[in-house]
Amino acid sequence: MDNDTALMCNAFKGMGAGFQATGKLDSAIWSFKKSIAYTESIGNLSADVYYTKYNLSLGYFQNNNYDSSLFLLKEIGAYCKQTSNDELFISVINLMGGIYQMGKNYNRALEVYSEIEPIVEKSKNSYKKFIVYVCKAPLYSNIGKYSTSHEYYNKALEIVEEKISNDQYLILMEMVLVHLEENDLLAAKEKVDTVLAHLDGITNFRRFNTIYGALAKYYQSTDNTSLAIEYATKYKPMSEVEAVEYDLLLYKIYKNIDKDKSFS
Repeated sequence: MDNDTALMCNAFKGMGAGFQATGKLDSAIWSFKKSIAYTESIGNLSADVYYTKYNLSLGYFQNNNYDSSLFLLKEIGAYCKQTSNDELFISVINLMGGIYQMGKNYNRALEVYSEIEPIVEKSKNSYKKFIVYVCKAPLYSNIGKYSTSHEYYNKALEIVEEKISNDQYLILMEMVLVHLEENDLLAAKEKVDTVLAHLDGITNFRRFNTIYGALAKYYQSTDNTSLAIEYATKYKPMSEVEAVEYDLLLYKIYKNIDKDKSFS
């Protein structure tokens, strides 16, 4: 790769990363595509271009373009298998599994996660292990395997507690939702109380936003309408799927209000 091409590749890649970090996804996607085009124009198919393609696939995912994301992820996954790039492969399969989960294709999600099970367990990258565990946990909850779901959440908790991270409270609220599925309100309340005691110390928007959504669901499930509304109004859906779930949650909350007002 000549110096001018290398500079253009890196410039567009850096621009893409900046746009992606600030939520300007259309600009991020355009920038990553330009970086990839410059690289491939001279026949360079090094690992670096596939990392850029992964960022592009993530941009598609964040922009709700799941088909384009999956198409690209399959290409990157094939490269990872050929080159034994385990670390990138973990990220690729994890994102693919998440997309299949969002589409409620749980069997396919289980299939793709099984491809990285042995790789994840031997990996020394605790962050990637954490991400895989917190993505697999709700998958098992969705198919009714609650004990396996808790097992993966607990594995994730072990990692974040060791790193002293606020992510532990996010995981606890995810576990609360599993407890609600199990109708174990006592276990759910214990975790909610722990999270509420530390809520003021959580400053990351995505973390406390997710926690607000889970608290709204908890209080709706326990018929505490006022608190359900309080946390539901604080929550901001971040994707089309979350927006649909949010509308359903509001429907359930206000349905409870109407029920409380009735004479029956």
